[in-house]
Amino acid sequence: MTIKGLTQIELRNLILSVGTGRSTRILSPVEVAQYCARAEVNREELADGLLLSKDQLVFFEKLLKLSSEYHPLVDWGNTGHKSLGFTSAAVIGGRIKDPKDQGMLVKAAMENKMTKADVIHVTQMCNKLGKSMEESIKSVLALKPVEKKVFIVMGAILPNDLQRELEKMTQYQRNPLLEACVRELVGLSDDFGARLGTNNFTLILNEEQRILVYAIDNIEMRISDLLLELVSLNK
Repeated sequence: MTIKGLTQIELRNLILSVGTGRSTRILSPVEVAQYCARAEVNREELADGLLLSKDQLVFFEKLLKLSSEYHPLVDWGNTGHKSLGFTSAAVIGGRIKDPKDQGMLVKAAMENKMTKADVIHVTQMCNKLGKSMEESIKSVLALKPVEKKVFIVMGAILPNDLQRELEKMTQYQRNPLLEACVRELVGLSDDFGARLGTNNFTLILNEEQRILVYAIDNIEMRISDLLLELVSLNK
C-alpha cells in the first residue's frame, strides 16, 4: 500500500498509530493529523486505507485548528493532569476560534480533569449563550468535585539549531528528554508531566514542584542548553 505525499516509513507509523485497542502508538494524535493532512488523496481513500471512518478523519482534522503551542499536550485517551485527551482537543479546535480562549479551556481542562462532556458544555455556553470563556469555565467547574490543583508552566525553546533537531523527532521521543532535563536541573523526584514541542515546552506540576521550578534562574535557557546536550549525545 502506498499513499502519495507520505514515505513508506511515515505510512507504516501512521497505520500503527490509529485504530482502537492499541496499547502503544508511535505517533501522537496531532502527528497523525499532520500526516493525514500531507496525504495527497481524498478523504474517502485515506479513510479506507487507514480503516477509519470519514467522521474519525474529521476529528483529526479539527486537531490542527487548535493553536500549535498546545499540540504537544494532546494525547490518546481521556484528559488528565498530564495531557489533553484528543477528543476534547478536537472539540476545542473545532468549536473555539480564538487562540486565547482555546488556551484558557485547555489549561482548565487539564488542571481540573474535565471530561469531553464538560468541554462541550463550556463551548456551548460560549457559542450559544454568548458567555465569556472565563464565565463558562467557572460555571461548569462549579458543578464538578474539586480536583487536586496542578499548575501548567510553559516556556520557549531558544536555540534555532535545537529546534531543527527536535523537528526530526516524534512527540514520544521528545517528552522523555524534557523530563530528564527537568529532573537534573530542578531535582524533582516525584511524578510530573513533561511535554516537549519543537519550539516550546510545558510542565504540569504540583504546587511544591512549581515553587522549585520558579526558583531556577533563566530556566528557559538552561532547559534549552541541557536539551541540546542530550540531543547531541543521542545523535
